[in-house]
Amino acid sequence: MRFATLIFLCVVFCSGLSTFAETVRVDFSFDTTGQRREKNALVWQFDKDKTSDSYDVASGASTSFSTNLAKSSKLPDALQKLFLFAVSPSDFIEKDAFTIEESEEGLDISFVHRGVAYWIEVDKKGNINFENGCSFAVIGERVDGIFCIKDEFRQNDEDNTDMHNVDWENVEFENDKIKEYAGYKLTHSVAKVQYIDGILTIKARLKWKKEK
Repeated sequence: MRFATLIFLCVVFCSGLSTFAETVRVDFSFDTTGQRREKNALVWQFDKDKTSDSYDVASGASTSFSTNLAKSSKLPDALQKLFLFAVSPSDFIEKDAFTIEESEEGLDISFVHRGVAYWIEVDKKGNINFENGCSFAVIGERVDGIFCIKDEFRQNDEDNTDMHNVDWENVEFENDKIKEYAGYKLTHSVAKVQYIDGILTIKARLKWKKEK
């Protein structure tokens, strides 16, 4: 049964076919320290179809094509990329300069993946505002197969392959919103966040209704 499910997922998602769901649910858990991989979990649900994903050490990739599932979710790119940390090697935390800053106002989550900087703001009640809480900026370029920080976004003359050396004060972000479904209207969107003892959990829900 599992083999048949994987074949189905590969046909639908790897072939580039779009899939529509009126209700999208994502349950995400991620150990930001990289020390407790057993705490990592990622569950996608499109209407009644549920898929649990995990990181496969042997192949070095996720077991259930989460990259394609993320695209189908229509969530902001920043959240799509964040969710993939749960099914990626632990060294991505360091490579992508993953950072969470806590304050009285809530959480600021930032990271850089493949030359793109992402920023997610969480308010003090644990909510992500889908209108303006996610943003992105292209701050890097690929040179000889390696992503490097562009000079205008690099701190002084530091190593341009180390994403910790991004000069965040010079980064101009663009708003990153939920993608649109032609012929459908978004009627419900929520993302609840908790950050306890280094474990980041997010429950995201989207609901669409066909326009008349």
